[in-house]
Amino acid sequence: MKLRSADQVKPVFKWKNSAKFGALNADAQWFSMLRSTKMGRVGRQRVAAWEAQNLPMAIREATAPIAGGRTLLVVGAAHKPFIEAYLHSFTDVEIVSAPALLASQPVDCLN
Repeated sequence: MKLRSADQVKPVFKWKNSAKFGALNADAQWFSMLRSTKMGRVGRQRVAAWEAQNLPMAIREATAPIAGGRTLLVVGAAHKPFIEAYLHSFTDVEIVSAPALLASQPVDCLN
C-alpha cells in the first residue's frame, strides 16, 4: 500500500488493531492448526509454543516496572489477541485499545 498522509494511514492502523482483524489473523495463523486433522499433535505443539512466547513479551516484563504508570506495548497483529487475553487477567492493568485511543486523537498527531 502506498499511504502518503496521516488521513490514509489512520483507517489502516485502526483496522489492523481492531478486534475483528485480530480474531481473523489469529484464526488463520493459529487456531486453524488446532482444528486441522493433518497437523495433529504438531499443530497443538506449535500453538503452545506461540502462547509461551507471548507471555514474556506481554505481561510483567512490560508492566511491572511501571506501577501506577502507563506502558505502550506494540506487538504484531498475530500476537495481539493472545496478549490482550493475558492482560485482561491482571487486576492492575487497564487496556486501552489503539482504535479507542485514536478515536480521541486528532489526525495531526500521526504526522
